[in-house]
Amino acid sequence: MITTVRDIETILFKNGYNQIGATRRHAKIYMSNIRELKTVIVIEAIQAEVSGTCSLNAVIREAEEKYNILLAVDPLIILISSSRTHKLYGKNMMTIDCSDSKIKCHRYSARYERECLDFIDFSKKQRKIAKANLDISKRVNGNYSTWILYIIIMINIYCFYNAVKAGGLGFAGYTSNNGLEVYAISAKAIIVNKEYVRLISYMFEHGSIGHLFGNVVSLFLLGKMLLKRKGTLRFLAVYMLGGISAGYLSSAYHYFVMKDLQTITVGASGAIFALLGALVMDVLTDDNMIGMKKRFAGFAGAMLIFNSIGFNIDWIGHVGGFLSGMLLMWYINKIDQIVMNLSEMKIYRLKANGRM
Repeated sequence: MITTVRDIETILFKNGYNQIGATRRHAKIYMSNIRELKTVIVIEAIQAEVSGTCSLNAVIREAEEKYNILLAVDPLIILISSSRTHKLYGKNMMTIDCSDSKIKCHRYSARYERECLDFIDFSKKQRKIAKANLDISKRVNGNYSTWILYIIIMINIYCFYNAVKAGGLGFAGYTSNNGLEVYAISAKAIIVNKEYVRLISYMFEHGSIGHLFGNVVSLFLLGKMLLKRKGTLRFLAVYMLGGISAGYLSSAYHYFVMKDLQTITVGASGAIFALLGALVMDVLTDDNMIGMKKRFAGFAGAMLIFNSIGFNIDWIGHVGGFLSGMLLMWYINKIDQIVMNLSEMKIYRLKANGRM
């Protein structure tokens, strides 16, 4: 299991290779200084926008034009790719799928046999270590299940139904504040009257069927991603604490900045943007997400901006939830680091006892 470019460099350095340069298309060039002349080209396919033979050839041609020595030898090409299958180039080719770090060697020549076998052996050892890490991590994070998502969604639907039934809402939106004012947040309710229970209740009320539908879909998609990465308890902590933080920041903004005590706010948007912020922080600090960090951050930024523009939108709640989610995930990852240290201690003991 190879997770970073640094792992690749470690194996190449072990086999007597040194980096001699790089290209603008995210290709690094290595040359062996032991016995026979051999070269390796490492290409980060996602960063270099490699999706097929033509674009791969363009990257290699650029490397050959910059380093003429590549024309004199048959280089080993290591392609760090996405899960999409790439057409192969030449006979000395190795692909590393960045979605699961699986290695595939394609018709490599005898002169690169040692390097390819070292990569495969290193990957097997890393998988054993990753499995031991996962066993300990599961004790903290818990198992992945979507049942909590369905419960939260059903609570949202039930609360919306009760608001409509009470006459405070029509399916198209507000008809009056009756049925909502008891559960919604406002500067008066939170800052003046200190009715903090509303910081929980407001997350389960919505202003229209469209508001409810959009939040339910977003909750399911983002929530499933975070559940899969961090487990049920971590998901609940981010969702609830992020939603509470977003609600309080929104109320404080209306009280101290807007001097508005009456405007009410409902909806799960703050909690949902907390999930998004947590995912961004987790992806940005995860070395396994090779090539995906900038794209995911860009997607999250666009989603935050797009959903914070318009009338009757509590943009400060969205931004507050997003930042709260990032901060919460930063603390969670600190806990994960402690878990990883415990895992390494376990692995060290296994190695010492000859069981790994």
